[in-house]
Amino acid sequence: MMRPMKPGIGTGRSIGLPPRARVTAAGLAVLPLLLAACGGSHTVAEHPTWADVEPILRADCLQCHGGSARTTGNVGDVVYRFDFFDVTPEICGESAATVDGSAFAAARAQLIANSISSDSASIRPRMPPAPSPALADWEWKTILRWTQAPAKGAAPPGNRPPTVRLVNSAPSADKRWTLSAVVEDPDGESAIGMLTIGDFKFNLDRPGAFVSEIDTSQWPAGDVSVQAIVCDGWTSATYTLGSIAVAHR
Repeated sequence: MMRPMKPGIGTGRSIGLPPRARVTAAGLAVLPLLLAACGGSHTVAEHPTWADVEPILRADCLQCHGGSARTTGNVGDVVYRFDFFDVTPEICGESAATVDGSAFAAARAQLIANSISSDSASIRPRMPPAPSPALADWEWKTILRWTQAPAKGAAPPGNRPPTVRLVNSAPSADKRWTLSAVVEDPDGESAIGMLTIGDFKFNLDRPGAFVSEIDTSQWPAGDVSVQAIVCDGWTSATYTLGSIAVAHR
């Protein structure tokens, strides 16, 4: 089945160029019939929310447009991160600052729609790029519907907050201290965070492991608390991770 027509899409243009077409009202009117005819075994929601779309993007797009997007999913100065609907201080607190300057899925919904659509059945959509498999019918239809009125909606049932932990970090420091931390989300979603060690801030701008040598030579002697806030875009959690004894010899 041919995907909705979009002039200029699938022609090899950069993902960063502004879209030249929109899905027409007539196209949206027939889309429910197309979905019913071709939806297969997967149900395509009438009004998809981020909870419907995020798992698809996670499986097919976040290799480039996730936590590594600053190097794998950027066009010029714009970093396209589609692992979050958006990131706001109201939900993510101080950790929102770790991804300042990124363009998230809700704000780039039309770009996503254009990139997963094609001019004709004989032209492969730009995204996901070959040699990755093309999106299944139910996947691109779900995303396309969502892009017409991007809604965040409610968090998935049973959604759990992300976690952060220190790994093999020394309890004391002299002139240097090795930070080793891991950010994880028990539901497999993306996550960001901000680690605070006294007055020192360390960005946790993606899930995974972080290792960094921190200069503590000018820190005053004494115990320094270690805290962190992490966020998955739905909720945030604050953790107290202990303290470091600073003692200069």
